[in-house]
Amino acid sequence: MRLSLIVLAVVLIAASSAHAQVFASGAAFGDIKRFSGDPSNSTLDGTAFGGGARVGMFVAPQWSVEVGIDVGARTTKTRSLSIPRRLTPPISADLAALGLTSSFPIGILPPVFSFQSRYTNRLIATSVMLGFRPATTGRVHPEFLGGLTFVHFARTFDTSGPAPLASGVVWTSATTSLSQVSYIVAPAPVVRPQKVVDNVPAAAVGFNLALDLTRHLALVPEVRAHAFSLNGGGPSAFVLRPGLAVRWTF
Repeated sequence: MRLSLIVLAVVLIAASSAHAQVFASGAAFGDIKRFSGDPSNSTLDGTAFGGGARVGMFVAPQWSVEVGIDVGARTTKTRSLSIPRRLTPPISADLAALGLTSSFPIGILPPVFSFQSRYTNRLIATSVMLGFRPATTGRVHPEFLGGLTFVHFARTFDTSGPAPLASGVVWTSATTSLSQVSYIVAPAPVVRPQKVVDNVPAAAVGFNLALDLTRHLALVPEVRAHAFSLNGGGPSAFVLRPGLAVRWTF
């Protein structure tokens, strides 16, 4: 973040001294996050929306430098785990005291203990990008970008359970018919959320297609990609952010 502010200050000072073209833009984008690991059990993957702001300048007709911050929305995944009720000696003894047999099929018992886990994460990217614009004529200008991103990735985890479920069905010994036995389950406790924050560098590339609407205003379809790994040997990640920006050149 400090390096980004330093680069921004240098850009503004150079622009004021050399009368270069300074621009500012705002963007809305889709946030597609994919992490390494088992794709069927990834709690960090997600798709959301986000917004960003950038400022920079064209230091030459074909070269630009910019600093920007892009903030993605939070994504949440919820997983539920149900543990089937099993007969143990104390439960069997309780059933025997009621005149019920313990030799009934386990498969007819519903799950009794249910746990729910929730995973939430959010990614904020602060980027310093160098851009190259091939010489073109007309109002359409492709731009290729590359640089460094400082990723702030925050994730929280919390779980609750067990949750009380419905009564179960058992097979009685006297009448060989089905009866209902109610289970008593304690109220579901909630574990205090745990928060983990990673601040890591990432490689960044991008592509813009600037469409000049007026001398100062341009519509810019864009795509940005970031690749990084979390701290402590955590999973690697690839983040793709296609979006649309509005740029004003001073």
